[in-house]
Amino acid sequence: MNQPRLAYLISQYPAISHTFILREIRMLRNFGFDINVASINSPDRNTEQLTDAEREEANDTYYIKPDGITGAIKAHIHTLITQPLNYLKGLFFALRLGGVDLKKILYNLFYFVEAIMIGQWMCKNKLSHLHVH
Repeated sequence: MNQPRLAYLISQYPAISHTFILREIRMLRNFGFDINVASINSPDRNTEQLTDAEREEANDTYYIKPDGITGAIKAHIHTLITQPLNYLKGLFFALRLGGVDLKKILYNLFYFVEAIMIGQWMCKNKLSHLHVH
């Protein structure tokens, strides 16, 4: 049986405080799981300060924020064109979650931007499941 292709989403990877996640991912890969990692933020240290294992992981990780506004715009345009109803449902859901609190609405919109970017990355890499740490 083929193992599913999994995506891991982590706030910052690699990071000293997330060493257990690095071990978990590497162990699952040893068991045959195909795992791709996305991180909202870049590693917590410069490349030179990372261990060999962390550097290897960092090289294979998709980083959301460094992809920038260009990456966000591309992902949103593509999703809006290919899945307009789902895109609008997600957008309205994000807006509704904020209620009447402008600060919450803005936060939810930022999360929505990131979610679309992650969704595009998952589609592109044919990933079937998202595990969030």
